[in-house]
Parts: sequence; C-alpha cells; structure tokens
Amino acid sequence: GGGKAASPLGPVVRSKGFVWLSSEGRRSIFWSQAGRHLALEKADEGVDMGPGWKQELVFIGAGMDEARIRAALDAALVTEEELRDVEEGVQRTKDAAANLRFGVGDLVECRVGPDDWQAGEIVALGYREPDWPASRPSAPYQIRLDDDGLIFAPLDDDEVIRRA
Repeated sequence: GGGKAASPLGPVVRSKGFVWLSSEGRRSIFWSQAGRHLALEKADEGVDMGPGWKQELVFIGAGMDEARIRAALDAALVTEEELRDVEEGVQRTKDAAANLRFGVGDLVECRVGPDDWQAGEIVALGYREPDWPASRPSAPYQIRLDDDGLIFAPLDDDEVIRRA
C-alpha cells in the first residue's frame, strides 16, 4: 500500500503536560489528551515558562514508538529565528504597555467608521487575537462598547481611541 504512514501518536491513549505555543507569548499551555479529544488551554497566569521555556509531556499507551513521537514533536518546534521574533514581540508589548494613555476601566470613545465613534470601556491591555503570529504586536486595548460588542484598538492614537 502506498497509503499515508500511521501517526506516531496513534497508540497514545492519554497524554498531558505543559507546552509553549509561539502564538501565546511566554504563557504556558496545558495539554490534555484522552482518546481522540485534545484540549489546549491557557495555564494559570502565574505559570511562566521561564528563561528555558521548558516543555513537559507524559504519554500513556501500548506499542508506542518513542523515537517517532519525539521526531514528530521535534518537527513542530519553533526555529531560532521564530523564537527571536517572539522575544522581540514580547518586549515590544511590554514597552508599549508601559506608555499607554488609558488603563482597564477607563471610559473611551472608539472610531468605528470614517466619522463614527462609539463609547466604551477598556477591558484589557495588550490584546491579541488567537491566530495572530507571534511577530505581530499586540493591540494596545480591548474595549467593550456600550452595545456590549468587543473590539480592539490597533493603535494608541487620538484618531483611533480618545478619552470619553
């Protein structure tokens, strides 16, 4: 048969641990797998991967091929260049957050069209969409509009967001 090779993770019935995803900055992710269900959840805010960005996973199953599992996981690791991009993005976010004009809870108006503004409240600083690449800087603010919609301000500028 010329079919696709079976996944090295096929014999795994349960796995769990902590991993790091480049899209999540320095926050660790809890990995929990049982059967065909895999959950990746943000770990407690207090859990930081630290300078070594260590990852730990435990696999349980029968007939597992450790070398193939390691090879598959190693192939998913970020490159040195990608890691530098993440570090630079983390630093840019820290630098930008130190100089923001508004804080969580501040009342603002946000441009939602060429001449349209809506009132809202800052609900988060350093906002990121889950699918943004690590090299993309965080948006300075996430805002809950008075109509309960959530938006983000891509820039900390009076042409985008202003004090209410």
